Amino acid sequence: MIALKLGAQPEAGPALAALLKRAQPCADVLPWPQAGAAALAALALKLDPGTRYWLKLTPVLMRADMHSLRLLACRQDADQSRSDALFALLKPLVEDAGFALYAQNNTLLAAHPTPFDFVGADPESALGADVHDFLPKGRELKALRALQTSIEIALNASKLDVNGVWLSGGGRLSDAGLCPYERVLSADPALRGWALRDGKTELSIDQLIIDGRPALFDLRAIHPLSPIDAALFQPLRQALRWFRVRRVLIATGWDETVSINSLQAWR
Repeated sequence: MIALKLGAQPEAGPALAALLKRAQPCADVLPWPQAGAAALAALALKLDPGTRYWLKLTPVLMRADMHSLRLLACRQDADQSRSDALFALLKPLVEDAGFALYAQNNTLLAAHPTPFDFVGADPESALGADVHDFLPKGRELKALRALQTSIEIALNASKLDVNGVWLSGGGRLSDAGLCPYERVLSADPALRGWALRDGKTELSIDQLIIDGRPALFDLRAIHPLSPIDAALFQPLRQALRWFRVRRVLIATGWDETVSINSLQAWR
């Protein structure tokens, strides 16, 4: 099986457009790490995950209305000065809660020696939703809720253009399931760590070879996709045509996955 992770509106060349035209909606989702994803990211960023509990902190913009607090945007800030200002603001708050805070490659990670029973949804899956449905709940997670609240208060008093952080990927390295792909291409440190931990091949953009082995091509960071149309999507069409690949799962959004079966693709 080949798995493709695309952006919500991929800028497709003709080969990808032909693939998407053949695709059918399906109930399957791509195998994807949720629990332990932050620890996997730490591994990829050459931090020592150890047995600590890790969380990813994503700066977000939220808006309150009369009945809810909605998630509007996730920010991965490439501006180093703003990233430094955010880190300086968060560091004492996170450390007061017993966490160590790390910032690498525009990724914010926090580690705690004691595990929490909280994973957290990926923020992109909650865009537009009421954030209260995704907050840590229960008495045992009171400390996490208090940390989020203190961060929101500090951000609202600052001049930064975000007003909250999203907690996701919670868990230890051992909490992440096994990577089912033999080869992984991704700019996401959690997915890269997933491949590295399980001894799978981490690909680069010049290694987009369709050879039938299970592979995940996470193409969200590649814009536009049309330059790799001939290098990836045309060979994938041929592999489906000649049954070298039996199935392709394509995720075009967090709530939508489509499938192409080689027995149906070229009738």
